[in-house]
Amino acid sequence: MKKFLALVAPALLVVPMVAHAQTLAWFDTLTGSLQDIVDLLVPLFIGIALVAFLFGLAKYIFAAGNEEAQANGRKIMVAGIIGLFVAVSIWGIITVLGTSLGINQGGTIPVPVSPTVAP
Repeated sequence: MKKFLALVAPALLVVPMVAHAQTLAWFDTLTGSLQDIVDLLVPLFIGIALVAFLFGLAKYIFAAGNEEAQANGRKIMVAGIIGLFVAVSIWGIITVLGTSLGINQGGTIPVPVSPTVAP
């Protein structure tokens, strides 16, 4: 009996939502929160990748004549370019997903109103 309740109890928690055809406001809140986090982190990653690229460029320029140091600088520049590409791509994908799901960027999340019965 305990195993049956352990399997059925989570499903019973969803029944009111299905029975009353409520919207999934928690999902909208979750996706909005994730988008806010990504919107904060992506510029940080872009900045780090740009600094890595510029550091590799400086290392490459100042190592004129030393092939090993130039190769190391070239590796850092390539890593910075790849990092820039990945960060901008993630930013674009998140923006497309947010637009597709109808998440307002920079807006407020509307609070759902419970249905009531008129007296």
